[in-house]
Amino acid sequence: MMKLSGKKRVLPGIFTALHTFGRDLKWNVHVHLSITCGGLTDDKNTWKEIFFSKQVLMPMWRYEVINLLRQAFIRGELELPKSLKKAGASKTTFNR
Repeated sequence: MMKLSGKKRVLPGIFTALHTFGRDLKWNVHVHLSITCGGLTDDKNTWKEIFFSKQVLMPMWRYEVINLLRQAFIRGELELPKSLKKAGASKTTFNR
């Protein structure tokens, strides 16, 4: 989102929320992300309206999140559940 908004020279408002359960209270970890339909220009005094396409943002968001997880895994900074550790998680299996 910051890459796209930076190209338009605006600073949007962004917030995320981590949910661990779904509506039915079953374990369902997911992230919600909201972004404003515009942002502050470089002078921080002017609001410029812009549109972010969901079809463009979704694959970019997915790529960035997966890439962050992969890099953390490679550096040994990602704590995997015991069930995955027992399965012998490796870089190859992690990338599936």
